Amino acid sequence: MGRSWTWRLVLIVVVVIASLWSIYPTIKLHTLSEEEKARLRLEESTKLEKLEANAIKLGLDLQGGTHLVLEADLSNVPSGQGDKAVESAIRVIRNRVDQFGVTEPIIQRAGGNRIIIELPGLRDISRAKKLIGKTALLEFKLLKSPDELGLVLDRIDRFLAQTDTTAEEEEATELFQEVDKSRPFRSLLTRYGDYVAVPIDNANKVKAILAKPEVQKLIPSDAQFLWSQEAKGPAERRVYLLYYVKSQPEMTGAMVADARANIGTGEYEGQPIVELSTTSEGVRLFSRVT
Repeated sequence: MGRSWTWRLVLIVVVVIASLWSIYPTIKLHTLSEEEKARLRLEESTKLEKLEANAIKLGLDLQGGTHLVLEADLSNVPSGQGDKAVESAIRVIRNRVDQFGVTEPIIQRAGGNRIIIELPGLRDISRAKKLIGKTALLEFKLLKSPDELGLVLDRIDRFLAQTDTTAEEEEATELFQEVDKSRPFRSLLTRYGDYVAVPIDNANKVKAILAKPEVQKLIPSDAQFLWSQEAKGPAERRVYLLYYVKSQPEMTGAMVADARANIGTGEYEGQPIVELSTTSEGVRLFSRVT
């Protein structure tokens, strides 16, 4: 009888410990303040992603969040193309929602032209509406020259190197204390073919640096940095491309008469491509800028 109760007690203790261990990520994640989450996302994104992956997924009813119902305007869509237009809108919305870092969002079609969006944990409704509901704009921008890129990288490096030596900028010191102090910004970059790239692990650091008001002032008003939509390269060396482009577009989507998805041939054989047909004005402008 005594041994039986001993084993039961041991089993109960083991189950309790295992249960506490399994729910620890959930408790830890939901006790973090928004400021702490923002700091982790900036400085230790891998740690935060691991915490979110291991936490129990709470739905909208348990942790709150944002519930939106959108209705697609099909008044200008050709007959028979409504379903395709709604599915395309869902893909666009899903890509935009990914920017929030929301765990397991729900994006689904309801009826003919309505789309239901549930974002657990996201309570900034105005920001969600602004990002999800904004009109997409196709723009064609030309890359700045390598010399112009080199000049702005030098400016940023000099600024960060000076900042790193002042005691009052403790946050900046922590941001690039592990990189080459003489070239703190370039040290976070790499090459991908002919392009400047940013390793995934450095992406948040680079974004934080470029977002600084002092750094923004170092970038000419006629230029800007843009990121590739998806990471490139093999799994162990994934990178985002960082483009230094003219801020003024050479062409916009207003000059595109038609666009079709297709499968490439030749150099792009087997790859998905987009074929564009431009207006007569677009043809002249495209010929001039290319």
